[in-house]
Amino acid sequence: MLTLPDAIPPSLTAALRNLKVKNVVILGGPSAVSPGVESQLQVTASTSSAGGNLSVTRLAGALRYDTMAAIDAVFDRARWAPLAR
Repeated sequence: MLTLPDAIPPSLTAALRNLKVKNVVILGGPSAVSPGVESQLQVTASTSSAGGNLSVTRLAGALRYDTMAAIDAVFDRARWAPLAR
């Protein structure tokens, strides 16, 4: 899902709620997704059966190539398919 750098669109909040999301992974550094958005997500209630707030992780590097390497190190390519718009 996509967000704005400095704000969470209502459609994203609705999707997180409707899909019963518990874990959110932010891809990119603070210029791609601001710390404010990260903080907002951290205090957003999860509608998953686990309850609590969303669990937020950020994968980022100094350069976009470092971010790509961080993503590659975490996600198993056999189990995940990257989607882009």
